[in-house]
Amino acid sequence: MNQFNKINFNLVPTLWLTMMLFFSSNEARSNSEFNNTPSTEVETLGKLINLPFHPTQVIWQVKEMTSNQPESFGPKDWMLFALLTFEETHFRKILEQSPEQLNPEQSVFWNAEYIFAWFPPTLKEKLVLEGEKYRWSIHTRTAKIFTKSPLLQGYFVPLGDHFQVFLFLYTM
Repeated sequence: MNQFNKINFNLVPTLWLTMMLFFSSNEARSNSEFNNTPSTEVETLGKLINLPFHPTQVIWQVKEMTSNQPESFGPKDWMLFALLTFEETHFRKILEQSPEQLNPEQSVFWNAEYIFAWFPPTLKEKLVLEGEKYRWSIHTRTAKIFTKSPLLQGYFVPLGDHFQVFLFLYTM
């Protein structure tokens, strides 16, 4: 009987570690707790993306992919939208380290369903309606400086007058 209790006790750390790994990996993949809820928490955002410099202000939102998304996305894929404000020197360093998209002459389109109420007018005015979709009126930049697994795809739009970056990242 004493040996049986000892075996169960020795399994507790293994079970605890297994449960922690399971729940932490699910949290990183689904992010359903943030779905459609804008947040201003810099620390939580820093767990999801790389922040090369500490922003002075953020507002961000996670949205899970829906069935009407392009077929290249899977059912567990999700997107992150963020507006980050930096000090001027940090903003300029981000631009220096982030080239424009590979095909700057190719338009990058934006769906109207992703124009959120928290978008400032300075961001909305950069979107031009063309048919049923919007097009960015300024060149987008590669977002590699902000990517962190699993958010490895996307781009950002610089808003230089306010030292802001609008960031769009997604899983795939």
